[in-house]
Amino acid sequence: MYIDTSKTTINGKTYYRYLFRESYREDGKVKNRTLGKISKCSEEEVAAMKLALKHKKNLSALLNIEDVELHDGPRVGVVFALKALAERLGISKALGSSREGKLALWQVMARLIGHGEGQDAVRMAASYGASDVLELESVCEDDLHANLAWLMEHQERLERQLFKHHSVSAGHELVLEDVTKMPQDKPEYAFQTFRKSHPEIGPVEAGICGQELVIMLASTIERLLSELWKECDCTVQQGIDELGAIRSTIVTIGEASCQKIPQSKGVAGELLAAAGVTLPSIIEAKNSDAESDRKLTIKRD
Repeated sequence: MYIDTSKTTINGKTYYRYLFRESYREDGKVKNRTLGKISKCSEEEVAAMKLALKHKKNLSALLNIEDVELHDGPRVGVVFALKALAERLGISKALGSSREGKLALWQVMARLIGHGEGQDAVRMAASYGASDVLELESVCEDDLHANLAWLMEHQERLERQLFKHHSVSAGHELVLEDVTKMPQDKPEYAFQTFRKSHPEIGPVEAGICGQELVIMLASTIERLLSELWKECDCTVQQGIDELGAIRSTIVTIGEASCQKIPQSKGVAGELLAAAGVTLPSIIEAKNSDAESDRKLTIKRD
């Protein structure tokens, strides 16, 4: 028996579906059947059920507090927030759910979080939990460089999809550079004119042009945050830094682990509320490479 999870994003909002399922053999073939639907359960309840199933042969182990370890987790708060905004703007859908699409999205996020490129973006992927939030496996600098070439190969498709989202969106506007000047039949105009206002991009090469697209998409999210946070007493970068301080706690019981995300209060809570973003309270610990291995003390009554 196991819990099958899937997610669907509609109009920028993500929905999760949870099913109790089991595998069985029939005529020598392995098949699966659904035992029940538990989509109405909270994330905490689903995580508790998954943990119990992992220890179903020894549930008493869950009661032994000595087996529980707490460690500092990655800084997932800002990544979840930027992911929600990218979905709202249609960026995530345009990039797609392939590994290359996820790598491109991470490059956009790294640019926003700390102007991260190359090796800096690789280090940030570990400390900010890109593997857990974006379901992205290990990342190296060569992957990111090749991803810039992938972006250029798919430039026209990205332009069309982003322009289409901008045209039909009734919610927040997807604002590309010089979009008000964009000819209706040539959405690529925004990409062509973007370089004029960003001379630091340099000569036109495959990698450089890919980086140009990364900068454009990051600027789009930055402009949305500027609008959403205009009543907040901070700049966009200060707000991103504040959310970047939200880190998870990795809870390990035996061989099972999960990440608990604290409820945001104060300035961070205000920023998330203004952006219309709600962080999950608990997530799976898939490939967490936290920047700190500091073990936390478990409080006992």
